[in-house]
Amino acid sequence: KESCALLSRVMPPEVLPRLFNSNAWETGIADTHPDVTVLFAQVADFSERSSRFADSEVVELLNRLFQAFDNLSNNKNHGVFKVETVGEVYVVASGLPNFCAEHAQNIVQFGLRLLEEVRPFTWPDDVPVRLRVGAHSGPVVAGVIGLKLPRYRLFGDTVNTASRMQSTATPGTLQISAPTMTRLPVGMFSCVDLGERQIKGKGRLRTYTVEVLTGHDPAPSPLSARRRRPPRVRRRNPSVPEVLDAPAPASPSEQWAPTAVLDSPRRFEREMINHFS
Repeated sequence: KESCALLSRVMPPEVLPRLFNSNAWETGIADTHPDVTVLFAQVADFSERSSRFADSEVVELLNRLFQAFDNLSNNKNHGVFKVETVGEVYVVASGLPNFCAEHAQNIVQFGLRLLEEVRPFTWPDDVPVRLRVGAHSGPVVAGVIGLKLPRYRLFGDTVNTASRMQSTATPGTLQISAPTMTRLPVGMFSCVDLGERQIKGKGRLRTYTVEVLTGHDPAPSPLSARRRRPPRVRRRNPSVPEVLDAPAPASPSEQWAPTAVLDSPRRFEREMINHFS
């Protein structure tokens, strides 16, 4: 019972019965999930900031921070599964081990919650802790790796791209890929189109920053269900140069081109009717 209780804290409940099958260790435990969303959240400037303090202080800070994140991920209403923590990086996914059609929505909502949750946290010198958060959607393979200290891990290009979304995000923001954007409910989120960016190892990818949760009913109208489109986004002013390798916080001189944001599925439906009439 104690072994089961311990494993249940690091493995999905759906995988546990298979761990006690001797053949499973020989053949391996690996499942393909065709459509999930993966999120990476990293403490920004961690290496530089942590070098200024005692190791015990850094560990204590990370422990409190990740316990707060665990309390969020343990809430079944959020629909996410904590995959692992690697150093100062927190990784979750939605859509596995059981498929969930709202996996992109769950992850974006969770990412915004993380940005809110980190606000009270500060370094020992009272400098606010900031996160870089990134997410990407697509297929993954999930499996149990190793005999000693076995872990449930995710593999595939989706995981790598989600990590790149995080590493190129501006501190304090949630950056998502185009595939994740197209899976979001119409009118539920307000986003900024960052255009195509050169992402290391991936080429040029269109990315978006999710700014706020509008709070509108995410259920699509009949028209939007027939013609599924992502939320309307604000596009960046092309006169502002793009920093690809080392994104920095926006300065007052960097402005975004003001355009309308769809604030409800009903408004989206009216615009679609006007467009095609």
